[in-house]
Amino acid sequence: MTVIIPEHSGFCPGVSNAEKNIFRLKKREPGVRLFVYGYLINNRKYIAFLEEQGVRTVESMEDIPEGAVVIVRTHGLDRNEEAALRGRFRVVDLTCPKVKKVQNEIDAHARQGYAVVIVGKEDHPETRGHKSCAGECSVIGRVEECAPVVDRLQAANPGGGLPRKVFLCAQTTASRDLFEAIVSAFQAAGPGIFDLSVYDSICPVTDRKERESLRLRKDADVTFVVGDKISANASKLYRLLSAEPGTPVYFVEDLAELKSLGLDLPPGGKALLIASASTPAFIEQDIALYLESL
Repeated sequence: MTVIIPEHSGFCPGVSNAEKNIFRLKKREPGVRLFVYGYLINNRKYIAFLEEQGVRTVESMEDIPEGAVVIVRTHGLDRNEEAALRGRFRVVDLTCPKVKKVQNEIDAHARQGYAVVIVGKEDHPETRGHKSCAGECSVIGRVEECAPVVDRLQAANPGGGLPRKVFLCAQTTASRDLFEAIVSAFQAAGPGIFDLSVYDSICPVTDRKERESLRLRKDADVTFVVGDKISANASKLYRLLSAEPGTPVYFVEDLAELKSLGLDLPPGGKALLIASASTPAFIEQDIALYLESL
């Protein structure tokens, strides 16, 4: 088969940067004990790979020995957790720069009295970090959750008739359609209701990958989205592609899962292969080589 891979398939720049920094640190300090606080990225096979390289992942501060170096994952941390870590350990912050920018914007607006509205998944690590930078904060994960938030913010206006100050941003991997729908809903309330500050924090690389994947799918006989089922960006990519009519789309974590499907793939056909932003290159390459051999 001919394998088509979009330009931005695989690790996003933030994840690539984190990986380079980890292995640069290991090379510079061979005896260093490295611990990542929480999953560096949402891919369990990559977490296992890091473990094989001597980089441990922990979920509790109590599992980190004295003298270790602690890595802040790409999704960032609750700022109170990060402060506690910095009080006990040497910390290397590998938060994606785009995520850090959102945290800083939330913090700055919260200090100016803005209520913060985040479009994203309530339980996602990135969103939890964002919430910790805000005062009053609401998270909207679905369109139907928007109206109650609009009503509550409008009713709880402390400004004595002045427009309610609202800062609206998004998890960097949030759905653009959802984000734009939420912006429109707040704008529809009227200029006298909200003093709305909108920060489009959706990662542009994610946007480009999605648009390119949709375009390339038209020329493919079959499409494979590669990523861990716990990855929000992988799941979103699959939903986006499978929602469009056309050739079949499969969501697989690795080559073993692809083979387990028992698909009758057409020799000489075209396969579109898209790895999520948290899918390591070695998984994508295994699948590409297999498909090319058919």
